[in-house]
Amino acid sequence: MKLRYFVAVCSVLAGCGGAPSSDVQNSSVSIQQGKSGGRVVLGDATQTNPAPTGTVTIAGYRSNFTIVKDQVSSAVTVTNNITKAVQTYNNPQLIKFVDTYTSFDVNGAAGQVYRLYQAAFNRKPDLPGLGFWIAANQKGIDLLGIATHFIGSPEFGNLYGTNVSNNSFISTLYQNILNRAGESGGVTWWVGQLNSGVPKNAALYGFSDSAENKNNLQAEMQNGFDYVPLNPSGPILPKASSYENKIAAAAALGSQNMPPEVAESNTVAFADFFQDGSYSMVTHSLEYNYTAATATKFGHIKFYKKVDGLWVDNTAKLLKDNLGCLHPRKAIVADFNGDGKPDVFFACHGFDAGNYPGEQPHMLISQTDGTYRNVTLPDTCYCHSASAADVNRNGFADILVTDNMVGKKPFFFTNKNGVLSRDTSRFGVIYSQPNDGSNGIPGVSYGTPAIYTAELIDFYGSGRYDAFLGGTAPDNVWGDWAPAIFKNDGSGVYTQANSIQLPYSKYYESTLDIVIDGGFIYLTSVHENNDPKTETYGFSNIVKIDLQSLVSTQIYANTENFPNGHGWLNWIIPYQGQIVSQSAAYGVSVSK
Repeated sequence: MKLRYFVAVCSVLAGCGGAPSSDVQNSSVSIQQGKSGGRVVLGDATQTNPAPTGTVTIAGYRSNFTIVKDQVSSAVTVTNNITKAVQTYNNPQLIKFVDTYTSFDVNGAAGQVYRLYQAAFNRKPDLPGLGFWIAANQKGIDLLGIATHFIGSPEFGNLYGTNVSNNSFISTLYQNILNRAGESGGVTWWVGQLNSGVPKNAALYGFSDSAENKNNLQAEMQNGFDYVPLNPSGPILPKASSYENKIAAAAALGSQNMPPEVAESNTVAFADFFQDGSYSMVTHSLEYNYTAATATKFGHIKFYKKVDGLWVDNTAKLLKDNLGCLHPRKAIVADFNGDGKPDVFFACHGFDAGNYPGEQPHMLISQTDGTYRNVTLPDTCYCHSASAADVNRNGFADILVTDNMVGKKPFFFTNKNGVLSRDTSRFGVIYSQPNDGSNGIPGVSYGTPAIYTAELIDFYGSGRYDAFLGGTAPDNVWGDWAPAIFKNDGSGVYTQANSIQLPYSKYYESTLDIVIDGGFIYLTSVHENNDPKTETYGFSNIVKIDLQSLVSTQIYANTENFPNGHGWLNWIIPYQGQIVSQSAAYGVSVSK
């Protein structure tokens, strides 16, 4: 079953578009058939490009200078139009003026983004838009992902039409990019590619970086091309996954003193929500009493800015409707609508007793005026955990959710141009792992594995996001799931046959959080007693696991309540050579 709904219209501003490509006919685009159907492999279209080297800085405004590049020697002559001073530089990659940068990286990443932008909108790129997408590429959004954003923009739809035939789409690419009608063989070849499953962003990439288009734009780009850089002291661009956003914020902030509504810091996340170049905080309170017969007191969402070292409530500036879900468990940050700003997904699991009915998750989606829209998703789940990353490589962050009470297994909200669809196909059958009875507790298999924790991480440096699934391990009356890494098969499909089980403690058996650093995995887990009549969480530990050998070492455990009165630890982060609690109230800091 697929339930489709709009999270937001992908409102990429006119001018924030572009992507790279290959030769138009007989291009390097290839199709690989697999379990998931057609999959596009685009060579260097999927690369993430570092910033260019060979940089020159000039203390002046771009409009006051004339630039000429010698096409034989590659020397660049810069003339100050006011003082008439002339300076020659030997083959620079980039000249930084006060207000504008001039790039000579014609055949590299910046040039590819320029040509893609020009191809998508049939016009010279506007300078701020080009700077935005060059920065996005440098920070991790690959060229194919940028092409996807361009195609989803209103300007592209107005120019190329929406829901047009493949033949019409290809014909328009020829006219807008190559300024001519397509030859019969080329049109036939490209239409055939689209008919066989090649996505339109691949076709846009193919035309954009074709030899013919490069030749057409040579005169326009040979003396360099200008763009307005994304201000380094301006907004912090969201990274490609929620885990990476968590780690980036952790590196900048370390442990934090949390507001009262999240004293235990269960549902809290950090990003540049106010777009001022600094980290701010979003929280979601838990206000109902789950021991009551009924529960109708929903939580509330707040935004905080840091002022003089203290978190100050600034919710009114960003959010009008701050009513949240009943029982929030985790907040994750990613750019879900493709506008370069952080959005938030709240994993909510609803009433935490009885038959565990689940509830509808919430999202905060950034708007063009800088505020956020509070969205309730029309899908019910016992969403205890979530993580976001582009698992199917279409340029938009998908959401992995655990749901062992309602849907009975983890699933994805896959994201296409800002439209989420519930997708249960990316995980095969997941089997319980009953214990062997060696601990004196009868082996149990509930049929629904006790999976409560999820994270999407590139564990092996493959460029693909693997799935970590943790929960309550088999050596507990409540559990039948050992922590495991499910490897991404390359198309965003995960199977238990392609998974690696991680070691776990027989006392601290319920895994709550994971980080990876320097080739080591760090897990924090909590003890659950084995008496169904008095279900309680006990104390927590942190283990260090060598990713290659899977040798596990316990590096921390608490035997009494933390200073905040809480008995177990929820979130951990790496910070300055230590593994620390995200909330300073726990006071946990242990050497890696």
